Amino acid sequence: MDSPTNPTSLHADSIISSLLSFPASSSFSAASSFDRGLEKALASASDDASVQDHLLNQTIQLTSLLLDSTKRCFRVRASAHNSISWILTPELTIKVFSMLDTKSLMQAAACCTVFNKCAMDRSSYAHIDLTTATKEADNEVVCTMIHRAGKELRSLKLGHVTRLDGSDPIPIWVNGPFLPSLSYNHGFLGSRLRSLRLYNIRPVNFSSLSSVLSVCSNLTDLRIVRSNCPFMYLFTTLSKNCRLIEHLCLVSYHP
Repeated sequence: MDSPTNPTSLHADSIISSLLSFPASSSFSAASSFDRGLEKALASASDDASVQDHLLNQTIQLTSLLLDSTKRCFRVRASAHNSISWILTPELTIKVFSMLDTKSLMQAAACCTVFNKCAMDRSSYAHIDLTTATKEADNEVVCTMIHRAGKELRSLKLGHVTRLDGSDPIPIWVNGPFLPSLSYNHGFLGSRLRSLRLYNIRPVNFSSLSSVLSVCSNLTDLRIVRSNCPFMYLFTTLSKNCRLIEHLCLVSYHP
């Protein structure tokens, strides 16, 4: 990065300052001035078309840099305004964010720096809900969310719930290991989970689902809807590893 006291930087700063202090006038007048300036620069550059093309490309790059810089300044000003005008403390904001579905949380995080900082807190991901995601959430996305929650993980909802019109939702097809993040570090993250709800996820074989449940020893709420896994085999795993379950709902899938 150039030093602010570098002669080249000082010259560039002077040119940009002159541009920004351009007298207020109609956009048409300013556009005409830019057209005349660019045409003059092209005329004095060279008769070589490649040289003129290079000048035009350089102009586009410079205007793009100016636009990007303007957007950054706008975001900084907006964030400063939000940090002053937002009435909730960071602790309360994080509490609110923890109640949102994950899609809404991502949208809030993109609003401003203040929201983004709160949305990156582990507690904001305590209740992961990807049932409202417009796109299918693959294992990589789910693992990322689980690791963001870390020790604060409490509930996890995956899949597509039944539609309001009663039609069958599109099933989510799982390739490879199912929820491997819950088994990391001897199942530490799985042991933090209290509620697990899976909707229309296929195929989930018995061994894959059993591996997940075997590390979720503190589950109190389990709901598996429209799965192709034979539930009778799950009861042995549940009775052995998930003895704290209070609410259990199993709905099988019959093609």
